[in-house]
Amino acid sequence: MATATFAQLKDWLARNIGETDSTSVDTAGAALINDAHKELSSRFPFNCNLTVGSDLTIAGNSATLPSDFDYSHKNEIEIYSYSGTTKTEYKSITPSEKSRYGSTDYVFYIDEKNSCVKSNQSSATLSLDYYAIPEVMSDDGDTTNFPVPKAISMLAAGDYWSDFEEEEDRADKKYSKAEMLFMQAIERNKIERNYGLKFRGLNGNNNTKTT
Repeated sequence: MATATFAQLKDWLARNIGETDSTSVDTAGAALINDAHKELSSRFPFNCNLTVGSDLTIAGNSATLPSDFDYSHKNEIEIYSYSGTTKTEYKSITPSEKSRYGSTDYVFYIDEKNSCVKSNQSSATLSLDYYAIPEVMSDDGDTTNFPVPKAISMLAAGDYWSDFEEEEDRADKKYSKAEMLFMQAIERNKIERNYGLKFRGLNGNNNTKTT
């Protein structure tokens, strides 16, 4: 599993925009890194962003979703409950289908407008497995477990050359490299998943904030 600090990400960015090291990356550069991290995470359900067993309390047929819930992967979530060792899985439906199910069924749908889960169950204590939006990194010691972290800095470098310097040829080269690294990240994610690392049973904890 790859782990990189925010300082390392800034250092890699600096080297790809003609600067010396992480100390030369300003607030705007740091924002580019966080934006790139969020964008790449939204494009694929990486194991490192998986949160398992989050509490979800249904009251009045509704439950508020976690604040870091990534709607890009709303179709990848699991909602379930346990009675002893018996697991009850809730089925994902569309709002137009809800009238087809009665109180003995266990179904839900995502109400993105109101940031909540709707269910035919009026009350229940459930567990939610979902993909989280990466935390914003600010301190040099903050970390990410993104499978190929250099992809983040390379995408940020492409955005730098495109947005700040308007040098599209350089930007395209960085974007091309970032895409290659992104595909490597997906392949590495598959390997981790096949070996059971950080998948369905362990919280991914993509970012670690220093205190």
